Amino acid sequence: QSRCFCDVDDVTDGMIKLMNTKKAEGEIYNIGNDKSISIEELAQLIKKMTRSKSKIEYIPYEDAYEEGFEDMRHRKPDLSKINELIGFKPKYELAKILERTIAYFEA
Repeated sequence: QSRCFCDVDDVTDGMIKLMNTKKAEGEIYNIGNDKSISIEELAQLIKKMTRSKSKIEYIPYEDAYEEGFEDMRHRKPDLSKINELIGFKPKYELAKILERTIAYFEA
């Protein structure tokens, strides 16, 4: 699986700009970050950044989700529409997002 993670500051910045843009009225926009990372890479990065000795546990897909659940293995938002209208590009890279989150929980 891979996912894209976006900082809440980037999301709110994009939403405020859209709310202040007349052309955005009645339209639908993706807001997020289009830089993807595998869940395994994310776990390794968090371990490294927190200097954790924790073991990463792998759970079979079938055990993680109930029968009949349909998951998208890869999610990546198309930001071209929002970028074209308001020039939206996320400011925060995942490492910075994690750094801020870790600092919050360590405080």
